[in-house]
Order: sequence, then C-alpha cells, then structure tokens
Amino acid sequence: MNPLVTIIMSTHNAEDYIDECLQSIAAQTYPDFTVYMIDDASMDNTADKVKEFIKNDKRFQLVDIHKQNRGLTPTLNELWKMAETKYVARMDADDVMHEERLEKQVQLLEKHEGLDVVGSYAMNINKDSEPIDIRKVPVYHKDVKKTIPLASPVIHPSAMIRRSALKAVDGYNETYPVAQDYDLWFRLMGNGSGFHNIPETLLYYRMEAHHVKKRNIRHRWLDAKTRWRGTKLIGSTRRTKLVSLTVSAVMLGMPSFLKPSMMKLKEHIDPRYSKF
Repeated sequence: MNPLVTIIMSTHNAEDYIDECLQSIAAQTYPDFTVYMIDDASMDNTADKVKEFIKNDKRFQLVDIHKQNRGLTPTLNELWKMAETKYVARMDADDVMHEERLEKQVQLLEKHEGLDVVGSYAMNINKDSEPIDIRKVPVYHKDVKKTIPLASPVIHPSAMIRRSALKAVDGYNETYPVAQDYDLWFRLMGNGSGFHNIPETLLYYRMEAHHVKKRNIRHRWLDAKTRWRGTKLIGSTRRTKLVSLTVSAVMLGMPSFLKPSMMKLKEHIDPRYSKF
C-alpha cells in the first residue's frame, strides 16, 4: 500500500531529544507513512543518531545533510516538495507524538474533503519530558477564523496539511525565517482552506528556557507584518485589523525583561492554556 502521509522534519542540534521523537513516530497506530528528514547543519550528533535509527525502519529517510545552516523555512519547502503523498504532517525534532495522532488526523481528512489543515491540542513538556500544561487551540473552522487575527490558531508541529492545498499557496514564504506557520495559516485560509483542531493532546511540545528569548524584535516585526497582510487576505473588518496590530505593537514595544513575566501571565489568562 502506498502511504498517504509524509512527515517532514528539519533537525538541528537535537541530539538530546531526537531518539524519543523518532520512537514516538515509529510507534504510531497508523503505520502507512514516510518520514523525510533534512539535518540543517547540526553541530552535535543529531545526524549520526538519525542515521543509526533509520537502519531499522525503512519508512524513515534522511534525504539530505546541509553543510551550512539554511534555516527552518527553506528546509521545510525542500521537504514538502519532495513528498508525493496526499497529506503532509509537520513534526519538530524535540517534540513527541501521541501514538494515535496520525490515525486520527487521517481519518478526519479522509472523511471531510473540505478540510485542508488538521491540528490538535498539545501538552507542553519540559526538557525532562515532564508535563507543564495543556495548550489548547480553537476546534472548529469558524472559531479558528475568529482567533487567527489575535494569535496563531494551529500548533505548527501538530499540523497535517492536504498537500494540494499547500501547493496551491506555494508552501512557506521564505522571507519569513520565523512566524512562517502564522503566515501560512493566513494564506491557506485566504485561499479557502478549511481548518479543524482535534480537541485532544496529540502532541507533546517541548518548552525550553530560551523559548521566550526567541521572540526578539525581528520576530515581533514579522508578526506585525503577518497580521497586517493576513487580516487583509481573510477579509477582516477594520476593527479586527486594528486589534490584531495592537496586540503585536504592545509586545514589540515591551522591554525584554518584562516579556517572560507576560508570557507566564498569558498562560493564566489565555484560554489556549490550561492545567491538565
């Protein structure tokens, strides 16, 4: 049987977590998949660990090793364009899949032709894989559309995407080294794609201490740019556009030392987070 799903994964300096990640993929209850991986110039033993793992499971392929780091966005474009399957699933090298993730996503996409993007809730975990809290996202398309001007409505490494929909918008925008997923969700929605998030924790999402530091001024500028263009694409009202930009402007102007505290506060008031 030809697989329906290609899992795409860029790896970079993930030696501490890659084994757990690959084992969780291999243990899926839905077995008909292919994994395409590119190591993006890791400086540790990530590539060697991947090479050792794939000796015992032919579904996993290390298709390239970059000599120089190219970044996540162009690497993801390389990967999805190689895929020949009906669906493309995202995964990060430091995260862990629930064993039923692929099965539940494939079932939903096969049953509903109007859906192009299916994500899920995620359990945030620490470096020792201990649970922190649950990250929730809106379930139904109408609620995804309400949420997207304010925050990314799909957890990127939880997503399975219909390849034809991804191709229709030419994949990821390589002018976005970060926030490439947020930009993609806007463009897919603007092109008529249907969204759904399964209200179950089908992904274990690694939260590192440096997670907040990644959200620097460049990230916030790209976030504002994404919101401005995206709200136009999906036909948001003037008021919604202004609210969307205000959220980004507040974070852009906030002193760096306050951002970790704000992220912690956000987890208490944001409905996308809850204790398990």
